[in-house]
Amino acid sequence: CATTLSNSEVNEWYKDRQDQAITIKFKITLGKERWEETEVTADNFVQIVDCVIKKENKFLMHYHTKWQKYGFPAGKIEKWSNILATVQRELKEEIGISVDDNDLILLKTNTEKGNVNVFRDVYVINKDIQINDLEFIDSEVSDAKYVTFKEFKNMIDKGEAFKWLEWFYKEYYNKVDVIIKK
Repeated sequence: CATTLSNSEVNEWYKDRQDQAITIKFKITLGKERWEETEVTADNFVQIVDCVIKKENKFLMHYHTKWQKYGFPAGKIEKWSNILATVQRELKEEIGISVDDNDLILLKTNTEKGNVNVFRDVYVINKDIQINDLEFIDSEVSDAKYVTFKEFKNMIDKGEAFKWLEWFYKEYYNKVDVIIKK
């Protein structure tokens, strides 16, 4: 992408020591409450991470109090952060669990264009997580449950889960096991 920043400015302000590539971020206001003051790429993409936790053919879904829908733990990559740190932060903030880099496996990078363009990295968490181990630290999340693939699809169809999750069950549901076993 093109930038008016010099290489020294990029290196000084946008270091990302865990990722091999440098991501140049630009701050703009997108005008929607949820996305205001969000870091976006030069081509107006918001960078998001999602965390898929699978246990015995079931997926962990948690209930977002504000949006009143079930989804995966997820969040925006904040200024001065990197992808892996964001995954770890969101898991801690939303469901109270800690994971190591070795527990994280990249499943998919998905691009969604619309009113707000989203560049989404989806990680599979390779760790046995019990519902009793979850802790809802703030009011962002109020419930969590493991659901089967059929329940997951029904939740989306009924509007109980985020609509964007449709791509997951269409394309990547069966790939999670393969990725975890590698």
